[in-house]
Amino acid sequence: MRIMIDTNIYDSLIDDNKTLKLVEQLVEEGLVKILTTHIQEDEVEQTKATDKREKLKNVSITNKIGTSVFVIGTSRIGEAGLGSGTENGVEFTRIQKFNSKHTNDAIIAVTTAKEADVLVTEDTKLREKIKAQSTTLETWDYKQFTDYINSL
Repeated sequence: MRIMIDTNIYDSLIDDNKTLKLVEQLVEEGLVKILTTHIQEDEVEQTKATDKREKLKNVSITNKIGTSVFVIGTSRIGEAGLGSGTENGVEFTRIQKFNSKHTNDAIIAVTTAKEADVLVTEDTKLREKIKAQSTTLETWDYKQFTDYINSL
């Protein structure tokens, strides 16, 4: 299973060592593939608390992929594709709603729709926006993620 984790899930993982260790094991065994993009890396880098930022940066369970949409002022050249902004029914503009505060969420959502089976996020509004658009992309909160991980 290919799972994209939102930045807020990194926070949960550093506070839940048992789950983090299990995810590391499952990734090593090839049972799950945890995906991330430069967007999550950039958000981690913006964490003000130095000790927390270092813990977040040390979560090494992820496979970094390029985003499937390029947004000037946000995307990194060489780490973002020039997609249409729509993947499997998930539309960038319907997630972002022309509010720059939602740009990162929209990039992650569209990339997840193309590259993963599930997006794990604690952002309820983002999960609702995706569910309203896509019948194929699943969205989970942290509890659903840990339930799945513990079932393997």
